[in-house]
Amino acid sequence: AVVPEERPAPAAGAAAAKKAAADADPAAEPLPDQEQEPPPAEERKPPPSAVRNSRGFLEATFFNGTAMVQVPAGEFTIGSPSGQGDADEHPAHKVFISPFWLGKSEVTFAQFDAFCADSGRPPPADEGWGRGSRPVIHVSWEDADAYCRWLSQKSGRRFRLPSEAEWEKAARERYPWGRKSPDRTLVNMKGRDDGYEFTAPVGAFPP
Repeated sequence: AVVPEERPAPAAGAAAAKKAAADADPAAEPLPDQEQEPPPAEERKPPPSAVRNSRGFLEATFFNGTAMVQVPAGEFTIGSPSGQGDADEHPAHKVFISPFWLGKSEVTFAQFDAFCADSGRPPPADEGWGRGSRPVIHVSWEDADAYCRWLSQKSGRRFRLPSEAEWEKAARERYPWGRKSPDRTLVNMKGRDDGYEFTAPVGAFPP
């Protein structure tokens, strides 16, 4: 998943890597009940191609067929309740997250293979599961960060990996469709009775 910020892309390289690292640093998270500084107005402005999807969220398609959905601003409780999760997930506390854009689906092999071909990187193995519209596998954090920087160079927009807080806010409903337990009509299950023995093409199941 990647996040485009609504501003022209800066020069790729050390600055982009430093920004991605800062986003992932827990120390950068606001203190309990402390609001983050809102981004400038030009960063909050949606792209001209953005439209409301069936669930009322702004959605847009960027370079390389990258479909993104805007996650609205809001306050939520980050971390795990007492007695659950790991030590670094405590204490649970409230944070305010400004609006941001997140990938609607996993990055596909087709998208990542285009990046590899253009940048001269070896394409990742697919284990015989299939390429094309299937989600890319065997990708490290460094690979994902490089892909974001490539998208930035190609699109003129700033792409980066989401912070831990942004990812948690986007996933608070537990599953994309809500809190109903998954079944073979909602998600790719192990085995062939859902139509796919291994990974399924992105978008094959209800969002």
